[in-house]
Amino acid sequence: MKEQTRCSTIDIAGRIEVLHARYFEHAFAPHWHDEFAIGLIDAGVEQFEYAGAVHRATPGEVILLNAGQVHTGQGFDERGFGFRMLYVPESTFREIAPPSRYGGSGSLHFRTAVLNNMHARDRLLAAHKSLIPVLPCSRSKAAS
Repeated sequence: MKEQTRCSTIDIAGRIEVLHARYFEHAFAPHWHDEFAIGLIDAGVEQFEYAGAVHRATPGEVILLNAGQVHTGQGFDERGFGFRMLYVPESTFREIAPPSRYGGSGSLHFRTAVLNNMHARDRLLAAHKSLIPVLPCSRSKAAS
């Protein structure tokens, strides 16, 4: 089976990177992103190390990774995993979310790495589908 990646960069209240990928054998070594990574598993199961624990995310679950936090990523089994990811700078969150949603001061952070919430899943999927291009990436983005 062939690895697949599509990505784009958009400017909506700051620079947001958008990625849609499917990996069967690829495994991400420990890495981090300068932005928050908000993803949705759409195939298989992703296993990743993050914040001192091993997590598994299944189709329909949302992945929430804080900026600057080291993590890995790989398929849990031979089925690999597919995911949709948004990389969002903290400045963008501050611009689009009212201060009452995040306390208004200090650094923002997610409290959980895997979220099973149908409303969040549906909204993330709709946003992602409206932003992702149909062409493959010219470069690969370290993800998840």
